[in-house]
Amino acid sequence: MRKQIMKILVFLIMCLCFKYIATIRVYNGGYEDLYIVIQDNNEDSEFLLKRIQKIFTDSSKLLFTATKSHLYFGKIKVIVPKTWQHKEKYKKALIPSHIEQKIIIDNAKQDENGTPRVYGITSCGTGGSYMYLHSEKFILKTGQTSWGLHDNVIVHEFGHLRYGLYDEYPISHDNSQFYQYEGEWKPTRCTEDMQGEIGIGSDCTKSVACDYKNTGKKLNNNCNFCPHQNQDLEASLMGYQWIDALSKFCERSDPTTLKHVRHNRFGKSKHNKLCRSESTWEIMSNHRDFSVSYLLGIIAFSNTATVVQQLTNVTSDSVRDQLINSLPTVAYGGTCIGCGIERAIELASERIHSTTSSIVKLTFPIENNQGENTFVAVVVQSDYSGRLDINLTGPNDFSRTLITAEKTATVRIPDIAQPGDYEATVTMDTSGISLEYVVKSTPVSSDIIRVEAYMSASKIDFKTGELPIIYTEVTKEYSQVINANVTARVESYDGGKGCDESLYDNGLDPDDIRDDGIYSAYILPQCLGAGRINVKIFAKGQGGKVRIKSVTAGGQAPYQEEQLKEYNERFQRVRVMEDLYIENYEDPGLNDTVPPGRVSDVDIHNIVTKATLSGESRNFTISWTAPGDDKSIGRASEYIFRIADDFETLQDNFDNAELLDIGTLSFKPLNSGEKEALKIVVDAEKSYTSTVFFALKAVDEVGNTGKVSNILSIVVAKGYRAYGEAGSLETEDVDVKTAEEQNVMIYIILGSAAGVIVFSDYSRNQAFWCRNRRVPGYVIYFIISLNLN
Repeated sequence: MRKQIMKILVFLIMCLCFKYIATIRVYNGGYEDLYIVIQDNNEDSEFLLKRIQKIFTDSSKLLFTATKSHLYFGKIKVIVPKTWQHKEKYKKALIPSHIEQKIIIDNAKQDENGTPRVYGITSCGTGGSYMYLHSEKFILKTGQTSWGLHDNVIVHEFGHLRYGLYDEYPISHDNSQFYQYEGEWKPTRCTEDMQGEIGIGSDCTKSVACDYKNTGKKLNNNCNFCPHQNQDLEASLMGYQWIDALSKFCERSDPTTLKHVRHNRFGKSKHNKLCRSESTWEIMSNHRDFSVSYLLGIIAFSNTATVVQQLTNVTSDSVRDQLINSLPTVAYGGTCIGCGIERAIELASERIHSTTSSIVKLTFPIENNQGENTFVAVVVQSDYSGRLDINLTGPNDFSRTLITAEKTATVRIPDIAQPGDYEATVTMDTSGISLEYVVKSTPVSSDIIRVEAYMSASKIDFKTGELPIIYTEVTKEYSQVINANVTARVESYDGGKGCDESLYDNGLDPDDIRDDGIYSAYILPQCLGAGRINVKIFAKGQGGKVRIKSVTAGGQAPYQEEQLKEYNERFQRVRVMEDLYIENYEDPGLNDTVPPGRVSDVDIHNIVTKATLSGESRNFTISWTAPGDDKSIGRASEYIFRIADDFETLQDNFDNAELLDIGTLSFKPLNSGEKEALKIVVDAEKSYTSTVFFALKAVDEVGNTGKVSNILSIVVAKGYRAYGEAGSLETEDVDVKTAEEQNVMIYIILGSAAGVIVFSDYSRNQAFWCRNRRVPGYVIYFIISLNLN
């Protein structure tokens, strides 16, 4: 049995005399160099440190159980604020310039909810950037929290942070969280052994609108599944982590897997959507922490530093030999060790733009809570020996001018810059001069808009057909920023190619979830080149259009209520990403090599049931969002619709599944982003207790085919006949509510044998439940008055 006791080593920040990147490592099953960073807004507190130690010690034991005795928290380093009083047990530390997958303890006053969450998750299996925990609302709270037991929450969030797992409860409540299977509407859950109530609202009030046994009509979108808090259940920690008994992750969806830990691949969870319906344990098992492999790169340095070998996953002796053969054999030049370290770190500068002109005007905003150490720097890139004039103007008649003959000039704003719009006018003696400029300002508080950018991979082999994806996360403190304008400037280092890509938060491939504050885009082949590629991110927002989204989560409800606030200030941010390296690049020229994007929101929009002479006919209106010709750009040429009696055929062998018969229907895709509809007519004589699966692919004009969509399950009857017709989105679901929500007035007529009629008001809360109740000695009639206004 491995040792399960976690050791907390507390370090005091005293100096920053060396730069390196801190990464989590595994030693004998224990995680080491896992950093917890306590933010400056936390008061000096011994109790806070003790709470951190207890919570992560308990979490270590749960993680050890959940990973089947593979992994636990071995050594955690806690960085305390410089303002805290020094204690002997604090140890002097060399603080990393960058900490990967850290945990931040923040007492953010603007975060009214304090929901624990992970930022920077870009794709399934890759992990996130950091975990955020609110000190007052989570760490210091003893007993049960609003999100479950502390150790359950930590292991749940660590699943996001380290292994790149996603939540196994419903994606959102904009659409139904239920799916059809084996004659019922099933709630999204993992595992299917999980017990709970189905009803309207966060407390699952009983309603006829939520009759899960009636698959002949769609459930109301307000229907929810509320799992019981107290039940003997082991999985899944990535699902409803507030159930105390949970201790495991869901495992492979296979008949050989025990049912109480078997993954539910049919549920409408974010994990199923983004991880091809694979179980959390399957994703984890492929993580490097569960295998013996590591990444290694080679940097050569003398007076300067160069990359000899990009980071490579060392998985075999042949790969190791290749790296050995890449080592330099001759020493030459100087010994600039710092150059090598700096090159390895690849610290990005914050250059905003470059331009060529004799007069350049640039504008930028300074927001509230930002403006300390503000400066504008201009660097002339080409040969130029003339004069450089910079005039900077801003709010409250601010003006400052700098005239220099140098090729580099910096204008600083003294003290703290006033919020508002600034303009810098750069004048040179001649035109055609290339220059770059940067605007930098230090925030005076954490309550500002921040931009972080990530690439799907640092190295791409062009021959594989894989395209790099840019992800940009825009946040204000710990809330998501939506409706921002985000673009990327992509340039090859040889200057041969350059283009601009727009990033979207619209849920279209490659964007995962609409309006979650993460903006995404593919870098298309015409924007790429051989070797290193530079990418700069520009994010800006217009006051009054941008929204700040915060979320609340309750321990009893699986969903989160989104709260939107208007942001009235203009902002502009720039992020320079780590270089992208392209191998085996071949210019596609005019050839179209990019397929349409993957459709990920196929769903049942409406169901109409009709009786026939031979049984029953059901019209399923299926809806989805149209992809583009090139991923999410343009318009695809056609769809391929297929059905199968099993899930695996569509997912793994789509081309061999049965084509849906659409007769002479000519189904032409709409423009990217528009809503599509197809009616699937199912006729059958027997009861509807079986299941058929439906999926689609999009095809462009040259035959490039997109990936298989999400797979939809539909309840049918044995011996069914299915065919497709033109669909319509005009028919919406009737919003059926509970009696209380409809303002129902119910009177009871108590009638006696003597013919005397007695009227009595009946409690609205009770009325919904007592339709068939009989009172001894009376005949009961119900008069229902509905106020539908």
